[in-house]
Amino acid sequence: MFPEDLSDKRVTVLGLGAFGGGLAAARFAARAGAKLTVTDMRSADDLAEAVSTLQSEAIEAQLFLGGHPDAAFDECELLICNPAIKPNNPHLQACLSKKIPVTSEIELFVRNNRATTIAVTGTNGKSTTTQLISDLLRKNLRTSRRVLTGGNIGNSLLPELETITERDYVILELSSFQLHQLRQSNFRPDVAVVTNLTANHLDWHPDFAHYRSSKQVLTQTQRHTDTMVLPADLDEWAGLARCLRFGVQDNGEDGVYFEDGCLIVRVDGTESAEPMPLSQSLSGAHNQCNVAAAVAATSGILDSQLTDLTPLIEFRGLPHRMQVVAHASQRSFINDSGSTTPESTIAALQSLSATCVLIAGGGDKGADLSGLCARITERCKAVVAIGATARTMTTLLQSLSDRGPCTVGAASDNFESAFEQAVALTHPGDIVLLSPGCTSHGWFANYRERGDLFIRLAQDWCNRQKETQ
Repeated sequence: MFPEDLSDKRVTVLGLGAFGGGLAAARFAARAGAKLTVTDMRSADDLAEAVSTLQSEAIEAQLFLGGHPDAAFDECELLICNPAIKPNNPHLQACLSKKIPVTSEIELFVRNNRATTIAVTGTNGKSTTTQLISDLLRKNLRTSRRVLTGGNIGNSLLPELETITERDYVILELSSFQLHQLRQSNFRPDVAVVTNLTANHLDWHPDFAHYRSSKQVLTQTQRHTDTMVLPADLDEWAGLARCLRFGVQDNGEDGVYFEDGCLIVRVDGTESAEPMPLSQSLSGAHNQCNVAAAVAATSGILDSQLTDLTPLIEFRGLPHRMQVVAHASQRSFINDSGSTTPESTIAALQSLSATCVLIAGGGDKGADLSGLCARITERCKAVVAIGATARTMTTLLQSLSDRGPCTVGAASDNFESAFEQAVALTHPGDIVLLSPGCTSHGWFANYRERGDLFIRLAQDWCNRQKETQ
């Protein structure tokens, strides 16, 4: 679907969204001359910023907010679907049954993108790996070629399409939802990176096989001249591209391994092993894997070896990912609201050496929480559960009380009380960690809103402590 195909076409955007993709798609369609309709389940107040942007740019659109009435789809000739919309959504299915073409913000971008593309997916570590690849490319490019980062990491690159050329590099973080939408697009990245794969989003995908097959869209059309970067322990992955492996143990295959503090690089017939100090923001085996994946991806696309690895030393982390946000009265507060899977919270706990009081839980997306709860009882001083999974987690944690001296707080009905309860369970030297292991659905619009509230509460608490000292 090229911009010229949208002129005078009746286009409906299903889901304006909170991260900019729906807004970018609406702007793209309107500027291409489409007759635009936008519909979202959230109210005008909830979407005030996006609506204000449309109005300030004089974009004419028929808005249906607070629901999806049939009128939003009358005479629709093209549906642009937000990635959060489930495949069985009745409005989506109705359009498909009428043979109305369906696309997405990410498909509009990749069909028109001319740049060399590195695409990153996985259950955990996508954003950190994406950012590391971008940082490494910028440091090691010998020319003035641009590096642009977008996708699921939080910003759409649709507004940049007109200026993107074949000389540029685009780094895309892609979710399983976005990849599902690209299933029929013949999307073919030059380098495809899979950080890891465990069961996730089973409230959206009907089963793990569907989730896995959506992730494999990333590599299914690659050719022998392309590169896929895979974890050393990920087997039976579809794709014809040459394969670089990564991990924390060197298995002898081509790829990159971070083992015993050394970065081992074996790519294109060359091999090196050098001590590699990492930023404190990259502590833990999970981040060492992210580093190895990023180096493999960058090495797989440049004509020469990486010569500048300072981004690995200087990396300061991403917002809402193991972000130290406040410190007072010998207590630290770490915001890991971006942790939306049990595996990412387990990795966060493994990276900490200090005693920890954990706030965990949230929306229920069908993940098995028993492994997470077992690790919490072993590694946490105390835990307070929140959200729709709070009762389940509390029951699991209490049943595992013989595994360790972890105090299980009462399940909280709101985030503020959970925060207060967590702080009350601390002593000097402790960390209060927000690492939910679940989505934010129910209590918050997204993980950023959840993390922002934690930051605000932590900083307010610390300021009060400093005032009394």
